[in-house]
Amino acid sequence: MNTQTETVFSHAKLDTENLEKEFLKEQLQLTGMEVSYTEILPGEANRFIHSHQQNEELYICVHGQGQMQVDGHYMDFSQGSFVRVAPSGKRAIRNIGEEPLRYLCVQARVNSLSQWTREDGILHDEELVWPTA
Repeated sequence: MNTQTETVFSHAKLDTENLEKEFLKEQLQLTGMEVSYTEILPGEANRFIHSHQQNEELYICVHGQGQMQVDGHYMDFSQGSFVRVAPSGKRAIRNIGEEPLRYLCVQARVNSLSQWTREDGILHDEELVWPTA
């Protein structure tokens, strides 16, 4: 992940910049999902609630302490938390800690996964070699 290329996210319907957010689809040439990295500073929050038409989202907290709101229900969201939200779920996140809240969001079309690791993975019969230091 290129953490030096952070961008400021500005919602099209709002005349305000609110989050440090990096969309990775184009940078990583992703073809079956969107992944974004977001940092919310202490005391800050999403300034809007949103949902999706077709995509579910998986939120993965990698640093800090926050709170998620989904359909009017509130839950803690801190390092090591994983939260899946259905497309229609109305969601927002805020930082309730004293450090930046950092999370990844993986977005893909709901019910589009037809195979996964065990069905899609291929084990190769070759020696695994790592370079030495």
